[in-house]
Amino acid sequence: MISAIGTCFHADAETVIRVLLADGWHLVYDKSFSVDDYQLRREGLPVYESPVVGFNFIEADEFGVAMNVLSGPLSSVLAIAEYGAP
Repeated sequence: MISAIGTCFHADAETVIRVLLADGWHLVYDKSFSVDDYQLRREGLPVYESPVVGFNFIEADEFGVAMNVLSGPLSSVLAIAEYGAP
């Protein structure tokens, strides 16, 4: 659930059900949304030195079937929707 403490909003990654990216909303499959280091690699070598904070989740289709794995820098997430949020 999202809550405001001081000037910071807190969200529980396990309750994220949709993620808004530049191309629109994406459904999250079975509590798969997570936040961790993200580093793009080419032929096993990092494209840039330092990892950034990133996201990762399995995308679901409109029937709830797992489809693709989406990953990227957390800064590309425009909004999230959570299960049970008021």
